[in-house]
Amino acid sequence: MTAPSHVRAPRPFNTSLPQHESLVHMLLAAVEAQPDLPAVIFEQQSITYAELGRAVAGLAKRLEAAGAKRGERVILLMVNSIEMDAALMAVMATCAQVAPVNPFLTLPELKRQLGDLSACAIVCDKQSEEKAAAVAAQFGIPTQLTLGAGGTPLDT
Repeated sequence: MTAPSHVRAPRPFNTSLPQHESLVHMLLAAVEAQPDLPAVIFEQQSITYAELGRAVAGLAKRLEAAGAKRGERVILLMVNSIEMDAALMAVMATCAQVAPVNPFLTLPELKRQLGDLSACAIVCDKQSEEKAAAVAAQFGIPTQLTLGAGGTPLDT
């Protein structure tokens, strides 16, 4: 079967850009090529590629110790932040599936949304810590990591 003549096959968006196997590989390339440049700027905070690389590696090790691996899921219950970016990349680095969840949902909404999801860990920020603990207890999630503002610091 061939495509109609008016349909063109997609082509790469920009063939002059380097191609990477994954976002984690892209981060590793940036860490090596430009470690001192800002990787993420959020509000008044920033983090360099080298710092983000260390944070992702450190958090990925903690998540792997909690059982994060291919086929497992890790819930992220966090507002937008540098810690959220690091957590997202760390879960991807373990090959686990990321399950980002809106931290502004109520506990009944979270329970309804997560009813069929099994996860090996939940990563949250300080403001979502109580909700995360309730979700972890409800669904038997063995590991909860709280990042930022008094929680577990990023290894930068």
